[in-house]
Amino acid sequence: MRRILAVYGLKTRDYGYLSRFYPTARLLEACKNRSIPLRFLFPADVRDFLAGERLPDTSEDTVCLIRGAVPIGTIELLESSGYACVNSAQSTRLANDKFETAQFLDTLGIPTPRTARAEDLDKAFGSPHYPLVAKPRHGSRGVGVTLVKSPLEARRIAGTELSEGEEWIFQEYIESSRGRDLRVFFAGDRIVACVERRAPAGEFVSNTSLGGLMCELAVDHAFRHDGGEPWASMVHTIARETGLKYGTVDFLYLAGDAGFTVCEINAAPGFEGLEGATGLDIAGILVDLLISANP
Repeated sequence: MRRILAVYGLKTRDYGYLSRFYPTARLLEACKNRSIPLRFLFPADVRDFLAGERLPDTSEDTVCLIRGAVPIGTIELLESSGYACVNSAQSTRLANDKFETAQFLDTLGIPTPRTARAEDLDKAFGSPHYPLVAKPRHGSRGVGVTLVKSPLEARRIAGTELSEGEEWIFQEYIESSRGRDLRVFFAGDRIVACVERRAPAGEFVSNTSLGGLMCELAVDHAFRHDGGEPWASMVHTIARETGLKYGTVDFLYLAGDAGFTVCEINAAPGFEGLEGATGLDIAGILVDLLISANP
């Protein structure tokens, strides 16, 4: 029987908290309904877990679900020990790096806002057209995302100290999408849900973790431009080329009938808001993906 090992990177190491934490409680429920063994591990406990494993075929029966802020080195350690990880270290590294994501999308020919590191700002944008969007290169949940209105402000932000190993990047501001974006959740080879996220009044960051709202949209309607081509094909291309088994693609609205541009991709997106907006059993969809023959 396949079992699931959920490696969860949270600020706490209290395993008792997980029964009260919405995503982990939902995963527990989904696994119980399917009679699937589920174990949670915090990243700091992975090495001891591997040292305590004794059965040589254990890794073949186990798939690891990577959630939260799990170090890439931890995922690589699991993979080197024979465990299949969803998502993999390679795909997670790419999705977590907003600068590398932008470059990767550009090589695929998928529209994405121009993005540059602080030291390459003038080179990338010529004479930068302000405002621009500044964000931590490896940030999440909209934390630190700032609208930059002048070169002086850009220099000030670029000089602001971030956590060790982190840096600022600057991105083209898509004014037509201010305060709203489209988030598309995919699992395996199918698009599961499409929702619009809307920022609180007067704000431009639409993340629900910062007070934004989420509402469900019809996938067919949201992902057709004026020529009738399904924009969902971009989601499938991104999933295939990044190697992500599940995740989200965030689209920004372009002006008029120009369609969409891809802002970010996510390897371990939250799903509490998504379940609330759509009524879908996202936890169950993830568990079904993990216990499939080739997760």
